Amino acid sequence: MRFLCSCCRFLLASLILSAGCVSLCALGAVDAVAATKRSPLEMQTEDERRVRWDLSADSVTTLNDAEVLEASGNVILRRGNDYLKADFARYYMSTKWVFLKGNVAVSSGKDEIIAEEAEFDLRSRIGWLKNGRIFMDGPHTYITGEHITKHWGDMYTFKQARLTTCDGDKPAWSVTAGEAIVEIDGYARLTGTTVDVRNQPVLYAPYMILPVKAKRQTGLLMPEFGSTTKKGLYFSQPFFWAVDDSNAPPWLGAPPDMETYEWRGCRVLSKSCWSGKCFSCKWAAMANVTIEYDWGIKQKYRFESFCYGPKSCKLYKMGKSPMVPYKGDGSVPDEHGGFDEICTERRGWDD
Repeated sequence: MRFLCSCCRFLLASLILSAGCVSLCALGAVDAVAATKRSPLEMQTEDERRVRWDLSADSVTTLNDAEVLEASGNVILRRGNDYLKADFARYYMSTKWVFLKGNVAVSSGKDEIIAEEAEFDLRSRIGWLKNGRIFMDGPHTYITGEHITKHWGDMYTFKQARLTTCDGDKPAWSVTAGEAIVEIDGYARLTGTTVDVRNQPVLYAPYMILPVKAKRQTGLLMPEFGSTTKKGLYFSQPFFWAVDDSNAPPWLGAPPDMETYEWRGCRVLSKSCWSGKCFSCKWAAMANVTIEYDWGIKQKYRFESFCYGPKSCKLYKMGKSPMVPYKGDGSVPDEHGGFDEICTERRGWDD
């Protein structure tokens, strides 16, 4: 230091003091976060709504220049009446994803989720769960799985699933499956299934479809079978008739003739609707569509789903416009809106 001039010594001292202030300020910011134990998380959802989640925990700290937030002990993320709880949470500011571990509990509306670990995108609510269970209040259905994936909307996929409507650890009946695709207020599609009674397998089926609906509909109920000394072997197939099926979608019954379909005209229906809530509706259809890839010379084909039902149907969704290949032009989006109006112009909103 004695070899430096007075100006250099002053400049060096200033730099040392400045570095010390920066370090103290940084430490003070972390301490402030840890002391408050509460952090509001504001974001824009994929449908462009501004939402806010409030985070509380025993301790909250930030990492990587406040890009990562970690919370531990009685962690609660809350938005209105919905919440996510866990022993530990890690939130990524840039992606809005949150990782939860230990006694994970999620409440969304009247539906409840528990799991060992989970990860969610707070904007779109997609994510996954490990060793989880979902309770759907509407159909009063429990579904467990070793690995559960939450897709966009109300769609879930399960690995090593078990489905039942019975309460308790030893349900009167349940269905297990190697894989399951479940849509809330729609259908559960199960592969590699067994029907269990008191957790004991009694019947195997390679594929099974079960309703998971809040509103009861006409259809077959769980069969009853067994043997007694008086009756011997017996089998009973209960049937439930919902007398108001005609007043609300999906509309059941025998499909009309082709002339009726042609007169009504159709709208493009999203494949998720066709395979889910609209699967049993007489106005939903899947058809093979011809694409003039090279006009008049070469055609291509694909399946698309259509709706012939009333335009006022609350279950209807068009879905995203698919890409259509044309020779020399690549693939262009198939904008359905205008064609749908032309095809259905002869009927009214509720026809």
